[in-house]
Formats: sequence, C-alpha cells, structure tokens
Amino acid sequence: MAEQGWHPSLGLQRTVLRALGCSGEMKASEALLRSLAGSGAKLAVEDYNDVIAACAKQGNSTRAVKWLQKMEHQGLEPTPKTIDTIIGAFAEAGNTSGVETWYKKLDQYGFVASAETFAALIRGCARASDCEGAERWLQEMGSRQLQPTLDCFNALLEAQRFKAAAAQSTFGALSTAGLRPDRASYDALVQAWANAGELKEAQRWLKRMTDRGHTPSLPGFKALVRACSKQHPADLGQALRYQRLLKESGQKPDLASYVVLLKCCAACRQQPEARESAKRLLYDMSREGFRANQEVVDSLVEILGLVQAKKLVKEISSRTLRSKAANQAKGSEEETPEKTTQAAKEAEGSEEETLEKTTQEERYLRQIGRRPTNKLRRKRRD
Repeated sequence: MAEQGWHPSLGLQRTVLRALGCSGEMKASEALLRSLAGSGAKLAVEDYNDVIAACAKQGNSTRAVKWLQKMEHQGLEPTPKTIDTIIGAFAEAGNTSGVETWYKKLDQYGFVASAETFAALIRGCARASDCEGAERWLQEMGSRQLQPTLDCFNALLEAQRFKAAAAQSTFGALSTAGLRPDRASYDALVQAWANAGELKEAQRWLKRMTDRGHTPSLPGFKALVRACSKQHPADLGQALRYQRLLKESGQKPDLASYVVLLKCCAACRQQPEARESAKRLLYDMSREGFRANQEVVDSLVEILGLVQAKKLVKEISSRTLRSKAANQAKGSEEETPEKTTQAAKEAEGSEEETLEKTTQEERYLRQIGRRPTNKLRRKRRD
C-alpha cells in the first residue's frame, strides 16, 4: 500500500491491532506495534493491551509481562484490564503460581478483582487440572459478593471434566443463575460423563447439545470414543458414528483422534468389522499426513497380528509417499526418480523401526527369563 502512495490511517492500524489481539496473533501484533512506535505515533494503553491480549491467547506470560514493562517504561499506567490479561496469560499456560502472584499485585496497583479476574483464576486451575483450586476461587468470588459469569462457570466445568457429579451440579448452578449454557458448557459436561465411562448419560447431554446447534470439540469427541471403548462389550459402531459427526462439524482430526479410534477397534477385535475399520482409519490417517506412532502400531498389532500389521503399515506408507513424491515432482522439474525412491525408502525404514520395537521388547523379556505379557502375546499372533 505504501508503495502505491497510500498509507493506512492510525485508526485503521489500531483496528487491525485490536483484531490481532483478539485472535491471538502474537508476532503480527508485536510487529504492528513496533511499526506504529517507529512511525512516531503516540501509543496508548489500549495499544499495549491488545498486544498483551495476543500474548495471553498464546499462553506466553513472559512476553505479556515484557510488554507491560515496556508500557510502564513509556510512562503509561496499566488498567485493570491489563492486569486481568496478564493473569489470563499465566492461566492459559496453567501456571497457578504465576496466576496467584499477579492476583496479589492487584492491590499494589490499587485495583479490585472483578468477575473477569476470577474467570482467569479459575481457568488457570482448570489448565493445571486443579479442580479443588478452581472451586475455591469460585467460593472466594461469592464471599466478595460477585456474581459468577458464564466464563467463570465454564472454566469451573473445564476443571471438573473428571468429576461428573460435580460438573452436573455446576451446570445446574449455571442455569439457576439465569445464564444460558453455550457450546463450552455442554462440551465440558459431555466430557465429564464420558470420562466417567457413563456413555448413556454423555449421549443424553450430547443430544441436548446438538439439538441447540452445538457440536462437541475435539477433546469432547475423543472422550466419547474412549467411553465407547470402556463399554462391555466395546461399542465400535457408536465410536465410528462419532467420527462421522466430527467430520460433519468441519473439525480436522489430529493424530490422537485416530489413536483413540484404533484403540476402540482393538477393544472390539473379535468383531468382524474391527479389522476393516482399522484399515480404513490407517488409510485416512495417512492421507491426513500423520505417521504411525507406537500407539498406532500397538493397536494394529492387537487387531491384525504382527506380520499383517507390519505389511499394512509398509504398504500404506509406500503408497502415501509415492503419491506425495509424484505431486512434488509435478511442481519441480529438478525432481528425479532416484530422489523419490530414496525418500520412500527412508520413510518406510522409519515405520519399520516403530514396528521392530514390538518384537525387540518380547525378545528382551525372554532373555532375562521373564514371560511376555498377554498384550505382547496378542501382538505375536497372525
């Protein structure tokens, strides 16, 4: 734009800076603030707050504090929002000691803790899996006659994702307070029941969630699949339906998503569809660019046996790499068949190393006079 003789106004640049802060674009927001400072613009507290907010979204408390120090060095006084955001940065990282340190600094700055402050305090405990700490902060909030916000309740629900009864009680308190549950509220409750292995209760709340137009998050999806594996017998059909729900929601599965699905296939290995489902999942995983790690291999060996698992991983790895190399060759005239073949061989070797660990573990146990575990015996069957 500058090359064309047009320079964005200060107001426009500040609007962009605010958007970067809200979306957590830390590096971009820092670069823009430096650019504004370099152009001679008079920076305001809000400008620094936006950059601190971006750092907080990333859980980068070190950068957040550094920008606060730069702001104070320029003679600008932080606002309550500034300190709340700093607390939020430590909370996002699960640093409870940092959260409490900056909570105490509110008095030094002459500020009073707000509902937003307590939301950050509770979230910090949730990230650190400190359920008791989260509940304690909510009680402290009540002693100060502060009404908990939806963010406070959602943060507490996140902390209670392994305490289903407590999460159910919190969800009820949320509604009693006149607040409307959102996606995060339902998602945390579904996770809590799923983590407890109570699949029917999790499904009941999942239906309420979807009826209101919400879909579970990726962690919620994985909790539901794990709950399917815990059933007697394991419910592979339901786990695969959750996979379809995930795809329909537009969320991209991660490697851990495939791992929990394959573990469910392993739990259902006596069922006829388990083998084919595992093969399809491995193909999908490869297309997404994920490589088989030890957990994937262990599940495949349980389902298919060591020899068949090794053969399948090698076949899919070779096919994926040949396809990838062919696509790269189209965009580069310098690509040679020798390079393509070498890349495929190197990746195949990496997959084979992972599989070899299984047999090496069994050999070692025999050498020291111990019998292989039941899990290893299953891996040896073909």
